[in-house]
Amino acid sequence: MNIYEKLRRSQHKNNNEMEKEMTVAELVKKLNQKIDGKKLDRNVINRIEAGQEPNLAQLVAYSKVFNVSTDYILNNISPKSDTETIKSIADYLGLSDATIEEIAELKPDYKMIFDKMISKYCFLLILSEIRNLLGYNYLRPHLTLQFDEKRKWLDGAEIDQVLNNAVNDNAVSVFFNEAVNKRIEQIVENVMNDKELQEYFGELDKHSKIQTVPLSAEFLPKLGTLKKKGSDENETT
Repeated sequence: MNIYEKLRRSQHKNNNEMEKEMTVAELVKKLNQKIDGKKLDRNVINRIEAGQEPNLAQLVAYSKVFNVSTDYILNNISPKSDTETIKSIADYLGLSDATIEEIAELKPDYKMIFDKMISKYCFLLILSEIRNLLGYNYLRPHLTLQFDEKRKWLDGAEIDQVLNNAVNDNAVSVFFNEAVNKRIEQIVENVMNDKELQEYFGELDKHSKIQTVPLSAEFLPKLGTLKKKGSDENETT
């Protein structure tokens, strides 16, 4: 499978279903909307995916349809192993190979939620709060040590005292922790209230083999029966 076929099979989303491959017919339509020159047909796409090099106009159309650079396409023409692919993605994103593998192995449903949290609900905003929290936790003992050392010689400068008090103040610590927790809770709530996700998983639940049937009143224990049973036990003992 070359890069052109991979792009077609991995980028399309339809009816809330993630990772559903784009058909050749759909690709022909999209490419012809972007191409500057002779229009394409199914046979051209099949030949390109079989290994035929596209011309410049076709290459540019591919890059526009899939929102990737022509360099990206040209650098990925030769088939690569999964390991090489993971490494290239990891290098590009600056993430570890292990992280990329974990994301790649997520179930499609989980990927959908993950994608929503990052792309639509600004999950990345909490990273700044986490960074502040980590910085705060690092500075707390560091500033305390500086103040204690300087106090021996100068009895502590006023600014050092202020920093020492602020960084080691419990209220400040609570604020940083709550800021992160509040952002996470808000993002999770947004995802849970997402109509598109609700409809998607609602449809899945309709076709589930596990049917949840509420218990009717006849299955609930009768209060009188419980009392009688308890009385009998007491009499026995």
